Amino acid sequence: MVSYIHQIVNVIHFNYFNQVISWEQHKLGDVCNQLTGAINPQTRPNELFVEYSMPAYDSGMKPNIVYGFTMNSTRKIVNESCLLINKLNVRKKRIWYIKNPTKNAVCSAEFIPLYSDDIDLLFLNYVVSRDSFTNYLEDCSSGSSNSQKRVTPDIIIEAKVFLPVKDEQLKIGRYFQKIDNLITLHQRKYFNAMNIKKIALLKFFSTLSHEIYRQFTNSWEQRKLGELGSVSMNRRIFKEQTTATGDVPFYKIGTFGGVPDAFISRNLFEEYKSKYPYPKIGDILISASGSIGRTVEYTGKDEYFQDSNIVWLSHDDKLDNTFLKAFYAIVKWSGIEGSTIKRLYNDNILNTEIKLPSVNEQQMIGKFFYKLDNLITLHQHENLKGGLL
Repeated sequence: MVSYIHQIVNVIHFNYFNQVISWEQHKLGDVCNQLTGAINPQTRPNELFVEYSMPAYDSGMKPNIVYGFTMNSTRKIVNESCLLINKLNVRKKRIWYIKNPTKNAVCSAEFIPLYSDDIDLLFLNYVVSRDSFTNYLEDCSSGSSNSQKRVTPDIIIEAKVFLPVKDEQLKIGRYFQKIDNLITLHQRKYFNAMNIKKIALLKFFSTLSHEIYRQFTNSWEQRKLGELGSVSMNRRIFKEQTTATGDVPFYKIGTFGGVPDAFISRNLFEEYKSKYPYPKIGDILISASGSIGRTVEYTGKDEYFQDSNIVWLSHDDKLDNTFLKAFYAIVKWSGIEGSTIKRLYNDNILNTEIKLPSVNEQQMIGKFFYKLDNLITLHQHENLKGGLL
């Protein structure tokens, strides 16, 4: 299954970090070395070696491990942590991080093994797993067909990467590794994509903001949602004002985020929209009963929502809606934690605390999770087709 974390790193392109700390550009060959030691079959004829070899193209996310083979001088000894870069087939999984390889480990001639004493390889693994690096390899590859195109060591060492200081590499690399491990764990338990998203959100706000972000940005301000805006809802629609078919969809709590089963007339919609509160494009609608806290972003379509059961926070430009949507995914509503209340009242919303960075930083974080949302949705569809979730 495609790694969500490699996709996430490609999406954000580390733009967020580039804007707040200084990253320097390096050639890969200036910060990494190639493992060059080769086996001599004549001097080590009776030893058993473990070989990392190229897997079948439809296999998992790590190379095959082969025990016992005919030794030859094209195999290279892997005696320390390294990255294995596959020379062939640039559109397939081609980079692996090998940490503390077993004794007598080697890699096949299909790989270019890289190691470094100066760069954190776990961090570098996420960087070079991005599409931009793969695209570079593809553009520089030569061969008669896509399946036969190959890269050479000279191409690898000329590749350019942006790197922060070593301390930041360690923190960022471990941050993504924690998310990767959590996603792998919960995929095995058949958790759905929304659980995966929530894990990533929780790790972002609890790990990144506290361990990395606080070191190189302004402090986040703690506020109550009621200090930033007020709760709004549509004008009440009575049952006799709805029909089974009609001009404008009317969403009740049972159809919120799904397919409407009631409609109102065009005239009533235009009248109520002009006279009473109505969401703006980008406002985040919240379910206030049933499964409380579910959210839907209003996109500007002609539609109407059940009063008191579906609400939104009306606010000014000090709060970015994409950031607010990410916050709603992990929010602990004031006054209802651990209770049996099945309704979210206005006071619960308005008294809920939120920590805010600057608006510009809110937008960057919101953009991160907006694209993460799209990736999860895409891969969820792929998994459903393949029967994985």
